[in-house]
Amino acid sequence: MPNVASGGRADQSPRPVICEATGVEYPSIVAAAQAHGLSYDGVYQSAERGCRCQGIRWRYVDDPAPKSVKLPKNLRRPVRCVETGVVYPSLAQAAQAVGCPYPAKIRRAARAGQPCFGYHWQLQPPATPGGGGRPPWQRRRGA
Repeated sequence: MPNVASGGRADQSPRPVICEATGVEYPSIVAAAQAHGLSYDGVYQSAERGCRCQGIRWRYVDDPAPKSVKLPKNLRRPVRCVETGVVYPSLAQAAQAVGCPYPAKIRRAARAGQPCFGYHWQLQPPATPGGGGRPPWQRRRGA
């Protein structure tokens, strides 16, 4: 069984990891977790699956490329920044552009008409091929 706490495998020594936010390399998952005050398991899951641990992504140094994480459907909606006029293809990309760690905050602010990180936001209709809209069984009749 692999030594999860040290980020190693049964037949090898601990694998070094990189914090994708800062680019700092750590010799093991244990060192990374201790340096950031995180749980070992959280950093391990982030490096293995490509998810976040307390808002930070981790990856193994010997991995060729970061794992791509498919955004949930509710975060893939286009959003426009009112002040700049820039339309972002997803809430996650808009949040990343302004430094917001939680994309749902932008959606909530757009619905309430409130600013988020100093900007006002407008949700745009989803860009779906073939006209989009509601599925046929949910469309209003006679409208």
